[in-house]
Amino acid sequence: LGRDPASTLVIDSAYASRAHARVFVEGGLLLLQDRSSNGTWVVPDGQAPMQIVRRQTPLMGCGRIYFGADPRTTLTKPVIYKTTGDVG
Repeated sequence: LGRDPASTLVIDSAYASRAHARVFVEGGLLLLQDRSSNGTWVVPDGQAPMQIVRRQTPLMGCGRIYFGADPRTTLTKPVIYKTTGDVG
């Protein structure tokens, strides 16, 4: 995921890095791994934003992902995610 046109999902935001993050399955979990300088914010539905910088976090349920900017202080467009529980 990132601004690079060769990305699987191109993020159209000046805040996103060219190779910002990746999503993958490991051990039956869907994981988001930040690879950026500015970080990624994950906002699971009904919860507070969590900043992820150069680490990974599981994606569970539904929520939004913001690339490179805190969603509480900037007007950035999120990527919406919804997991089904069957990622093995």
